[in-house]
Amino acid sequence: MRAVTAAPKDRASTWPAQQPEHTQARLGDVERLVLDVHGLRSERALRIVAALVSFGSSAWLFAVGRSLVQHAFAAAALFFGVVFLVRARKQKNLTRDASQHYLDIGEPDLALTEGEHARREAWSEVEAVEVDEDRLVVVLRLRQRAPWILEPRYGGLPPQQLAERLHASLTRARARGQNPSA
Repeated sequence: MRAVTAAPKDRASTWPAQQPEHTQARLGDVERLVLDVHGLRSERALRIVAALVSFGSSAWLFAVGRSLVQHAFAAAALFFGVVFLVRARKQKNLTRDASQHYLDIGEPDLALTEGEHARREAWSEVEAVEVDEDRLVVVLRLRQRAPWILEPRYGGLPPQQLAERLHASLTRARARGQNPSA
């Protein structure tokens, strides 16, 4: 994992070239990043293709397989195909009510709303913002609690840019004295 510091000044962001206006909004001191529906639909399509490939390879291995090992691989491919379809179905449910899923980055706290479930963390509880480059997620290290893992599916931002925005808000909160231990 790599800790995030201030964004490099000489680096120009190449992805995405321009953020869609509907994925980000500013509400006073709060920046709202809404669910990236286009990204989720693309991911869902990839999962469906992966399921079809898994089902096809499973059928082929069951048809031509003569050994127990081949049938075990066929069963594994069938299992993974089902897993891909279940995860694709969950993503479809997310995109159905996308307006109810957003991340609010504000001065007093950080709030994630996913439908009826909401989570808030004061910046004073956040020790560090990191990017887990193996899993491509943003990790918020919290004081005396388990880390908060944020998937980069808000605002159309890749993990590094999301982490940079969160780190900038954390820095502003510390500068305003909301985090006395920093």
